[in-house]
Amino acid sequence: MSNNGSGQSRQSADPQTSCIVEAFASLRAKCRELSAARKQVKTQPDEPRRNSRNVALARITPAQRAFALQPMFPAGWGLPHGVDYFRSIPGFYSSTRAICNAFKGVVRVANSGWPEARVSRQTQRVPPLFELCVKKIAMCIGGCDEEDMEDVVGKMEREEKELGDLLAVYESIPPHYRREIMTAHAVNHILDTCPHHPSLLTALWETALTERLLRETEKILHALLVATFDPTYQCHEVQFFTLFDKSCRSRSKLDPLVSYRSYSNILVSAIEESTTDPTILWSLDCVQGVGQTIRREDFEAYAHFCVGIARAFSQSPRAEEVRPHLASATVSMITCFLGAGTMSPEHLSSHHHAASEFVCQLHALGYTVRSGSVTNDIIVESIICLALYCVSLSTPDLGQDMTDALFDVLRNTVPLTETYFYLVQFALPMGAVKVPELWITHDVLEWGKVLRKNRLFAHEAALYVASLERIDELLAQRPLYIRPPQAQLIAKLEEMRAQIVYRAKKTERFYFSEEKDSVGMDATKWRWEETAESWVRRLPVQVVDSDEDIDYPTASAFDPFIELYTNNTGTPYPSRMTTPTQPDESSHTIPQEFDAQTLSTLLSALQHLVDQPHPTFILLALPSSKSDGPPMDKCCGNDGLTDEERDRRWEHSKRAWWAMQQAEIESLGWESQFVACDFANARGCSILRVLTSQWS
Repeated sequence: MSNNGSGQSRQSADPQTSCIVEAFASLRAKCRELSAARKQVKTQPDEPRRNSRNVALARITPAQRAFALQPMFPAGWGLPHGVDYFRSIPGFYSSTRAICNAFKGVVRVANSGWPEARVSRQTQRVPPLFELCVKKIAMCIGGCDEEDMEDVVGKMEREEKELGDLLAVYESIPPHYRREIMTAHAVNHILDTCPHHPSLLTALWETALTERLLRETEKILHALLVATFDPTYQCHEVQFFTLFDKSCRSRSKLDPLVSYRSYSNILVSAIEESTTDPTILWSLDCVQGVGQTIRREDFEAYAHFCVGIARAFSQSPRAEEVRPHLASATVSMITCFLGAGTMSPEHLSSHHHAASEFVCQLHALGYTVRSGSVTNDIIVESIICLALYCVSLSTPDLGQDMTDALFDVLRNTVPLTETYFYLVQFALPMGAVKVPELWITHDVLEWGKVLRKNRLFAHEAALYVASLERIDELLAQRPLYIRPPQAQLIAKLEEMRAQIVYRAKKTERFYFSEEKDSVGMDATKWRWEETAESWVRRLPVQVVDSDEDIDYPTASAFDPFIELYTNNTGTPYPSRMTTPTQPDESSHTIPQEFDAQTLSTLLSALQHLVDQPHPTFILLALPSSKSDGPPMDKCCGNDGLTDEERDRRWEHSKRAWWAMQQAEIESLGWESQFVACDFANARGCSILRVLTSQWS
């Protein structure tokens, strides 16, 4: 471009854009003055004063005055380079006010329209602003890719465009892009050249917040939080709360500018970037107070907040001292998630994903490893409870990878008898019996089915132990005068209790079948329960109401099946066995094989039995003799045994084999689907063999 062309461009652009250059020139000059004055001060003051005050972020009422005087850090933490250091800079606060006024001028020019005529003035070029303008035009207006953007910048810099060309470029930017460019450049320039003092950053933050500049507000807020977490600035707790209150809470008709989730992300990032020990920052009362407010307003933001706490504590040598803060956070996660009541599908999905991320993150950080301390046990048990609740929910957008990660958490943890007490406390609230209309109760049996389907028998048994204890506590509160809603809830609890007792006994047998052949099997941890007629584990499984009478399905429930069985197979249905002797083979012959069509007909006709109170039915066949039964266990040899001892040990081996077969069936998800003979009627037979080959 010729000089004449440059002069014409400058002459046409100056009347419209000189106000922008003037605003930036004033801002850069004020920043240079403060930077030059700062270099003249010695690095450390002689005697820093301890009780120096800082600029308050908000007008403090008399009721807040006592609270406002509480420092965020102990008074003894007043170190050199604190407030007194900046006070020793000549004209520090006047320069701070001047920079803030210059920033307001830039924002004012960015928001205003173009004046039609202004007096032309001699201005100088602003290279950073020029580069920002070219990048914005290349990306937003010209449709240029990021790879070509650097070539455009380099080409224009090599050509050394005159000031008139720069102003013409600025003039071609749409107003909303021009506003974004100017404010972003002003904030970046101040943060790069000026000290990050809370008083300066506070004034800039208030200006950006008032003008509703979201990106600039979040960037200044991040720098301000980092400065606030520096003990040398001696900030007060009320200043920290005011930052959160003004950013996330609206006192006008406008919506809050910063969301709780964004503030949580900024807070976590600022704590990680701060030079102060993060465990100290997470333990501050003001930080915990902000976390409690976020917990009430936004569950996802609070989950991210708690993950930040866990990450900081996992890398700290003072982990055991500060773990109580994380323990309270994990328990509060259960309170928020389970105590939220009925939620819309959108909220349930978002809460579900946030809680699942929280569980997986803490498992990856090693918080599911037990160390023997009470606090550590609380954290582990809270994580296990959340993991079970998350896998029991059916939200399709969670993803298979996240579901597998949650099951890995359960498989890699060892439950205790009190592990699921936290979960059942919220699943079965204590006030439900008194006022059922105000409480929501969860179905514990559904959680148990999820655990059994995935062969997590130890977790299932621990869940039933906690559930039975909780149900007994609720039933003990049965009032003298029962209203219809209370009677309905009590009947539901009694039915749930009966089913849990029945399923708990089965779970103990499944657990033994799974553990008895393992390499690390410890025989001292198992005992024979006569009333339950099975081997049970001493811990974590406890004996659960072995004397309880279970109402199994009666024979009348099988009447439709008996008729269909006789018509399709040509053999009578076996009668109820009451003695442990071998049945007469001639009078009760059951075919060992069913063809596919007959089996399909039988199963399709028995779907109504799934809704029975105890719908645990499987397809069985009776062997003709003991030789068809399971092999004798090596520990139960026949040498030197009487007939009575041999029969008793054979019965024990038979029951263990039966439990293993039943566990194999249910591990494939066939429970409550295949019906031919109920377990109550078959218990008196000598041995039962499952026809699994028919279902493969």
